[in-house]
Amino acid sequence: TTILTSAVRILIDWAEKGEVSKINEQNPPYLFVDCSNGVNRDMRSLAEQSMDDFMRRVEHFSVILMALRLLDRSARYNSTIRKLNILSKPDAAEWIDMLGSLLHERQPFETEAKNIFFDMGQKALQLAEQLRDDYPEAAAILENEEGDSNPVWRLAESLTLLQGSSNARGNMVAMIDSTLLTNRPNGLAAKRITIRNAPASQTRSRRDVRSLVFTDSVLDYLVHVHVLPSGSGTGARPLSFGGFIRKIRDRYGLLVDTAPPGMMISNDLLQTNRSILERRLRDLGLLVGVNDAEAMKRLNPRFEPSQGAADETD
Repeated sequence: TTILTSAVRILIDWAEKGEVSKINEQNPPYLFVDCSNGVNRDMRSLAEQSMDDFMRRVEHFSVILMALRLLDRSARYNSTIRKLNILSKPDAAEWIDMLGSLLHERQPFETEAKNIFFDMGQKALQLAEQLRDDYPEAAAILENEEGDSNPVWRLAESLTLLQGSSNARGNMVAMIDSTLLTNRPNGLAAKRITIRNAPASQTRSRRDVRSLVFTDSVLDYLVHVHVLPSGSGTGARPLSFGGFIRKIRDRYGLLVDTAPPGMMISNDLLQTNRSILERRLRDLGLLVGVNDAEAMKRLNPRFEPSQGAADETD
């Protein structure tokens, strides 16, 4: 899940800035988690809002991938760029940065970008002529230079539409549901159908809304993966309750007592969500503490790998 959501965020940032973020800046998108697992309506609503914001960004992901394919093909057959021998594997960051410079017409590839844009602009108009009768919507996108002067985006959007934009979005949503194990006992997300009245009309629309949740299985996993030593080690690594919340935020982008960027959540609700998580960890036997002091609240594993299983793995 973290790999997928991080890839979405990295490429959305690339589309805006034209460069791949540095490794130490490649954080997953921050998503609010409903620690009540859907029981508390306020927490569920906030988690659904946070996930909705992410899913709206996902809808543009297929277009970004198409733009990358178009730029990649043009750059590979550009004689000036070929002479630079920019590596695209095993690490493609430098190559994708170069494609971003083309997309934003930046030096030192401004001349190459103008040539590529001119070629794509001609192809867009030629394709629009062929599509005008059977696929007028795709043709309109290709010809709409006032709406988007960049022919890369016009071609990317029209080609994604011709492939079946609803299918592309549907496949992406299905992949996210699959990685999250949505509505599964060991899953990281819940999904429900909502019915809403459309503004200024009598029609009602059905839509799926998703929220990140912590099922008991997920909590068991998250605690044990952080407190049990790797390999054949025994015992447990010390980890406070506050440290646990920070780790899942920094590693996976899962927010418990912090509002995601762009969302306004009252401190009372954030503390309520944190308290719910603390209570559930205690009920599962995963948290111990002799008093209310934060430093004394420690995560405690319920299981330890058997020595025989560790030896067998080695």
